[in-house]
Amino acid sequence: MRSGRFRLIEELIKRRVPNAVVFYAVACFVLLQIADITFEPLGIPSHYVPRMITVMLGALPMVILLAWKLQVEGGFRIEVAQPINPALESLATVASVVVLAGHCSTYPPLSE
Repeated sequence: MRSGRFRLIEELIKRRVPNAVVFYAVACFVLLQIADITFEPLGIPSHYVPRMITVMLGALPMVILLAWKLQVEGGFRIEVAQPINPALESLATVASVVVLAGHCSTYPPLSE
């Protein structure tokens, strides 16, 4: 009989959560590279880049939750997987809100 940790890892792989996280990380990296190249010539203040990073990190728990909850089956076919524990769903939402709220309290106002 397998322990809970191995069952969780198997379920994560079955639901393709690592694939979604890697895709999200690559998309965030590309967006940050584009921002790094274009913000200065466009006159956008450099303090927006850390804000982008914080928003991207704040959205990560929701990406994991959606990857767990929805199964993408080849092309654009999306199926709702087995129901997720409501407490886990609430935890992911709270984690995103805490990261974003912490971000809002640490940076100066946007109108500098």
